[in-house]
Amino acid sequence: MNMNKSNFEMLSEVFKHRVIMDPRTGDETWKILEQAIHHYRERAGEDVNRELIRNITTMLMDLGSSVYEEEFETPFLQVSAKFYRAESHKFIESCDCGDYLKKVERCLDEEINRVRQYLDPSTEKKITNVVEKEMIANYTLRLIHMENSGCVDEFGEAGSFLETSSTTWIIYLD
Repeated sequence: MNMNKSNFEMLSEVFKHRVIMDPRTGDETWKILEQAIHHYRERAGEDVNRELIRNITTMLMDLGSSVYEEEFETPFLQVSAKFYRAESHKFIESCDCGDYLKKVERCLDEEINRVRQYLDPSTEKKITNVVEKEMIANYTLRLIHMENSGCVDEFGEAGSFLETSSTTWIIYLD
């Protein structure tokens, strides 16, 4: 071990490799983290042990933000992007613009709640960016030109400006 590291850093490293990464002790931890990463059970309306997930994500942060980011946050954001890509495709095919934006708002609220209940606060902006990208930015043109969206009628020639601007413009159209 590097002599320049503090005792805490060395103990954290040993803990990470001997407890977290060891299949004999880490399997249950990873099963719980995988549930949090996929949070499919919670999205399906099932209960999850939020306190346990919060304790594990806090432990990962205590081991260092890079441990939290590598072991939890990055996979969580990747799975979330895939989930919201599929959800947005399903919603855009079945909703008008107003209903679609209400669903986006609900998804954003749910993710913010999830972060506040059991994830590190640094994840909030990242997950909201994922939801906005997958559900708004990827569909900006379609939302603007959607029948009864009001965008073309309301903004006329400004519609071309809206097409090239950020998702923030779409969020406030209602």
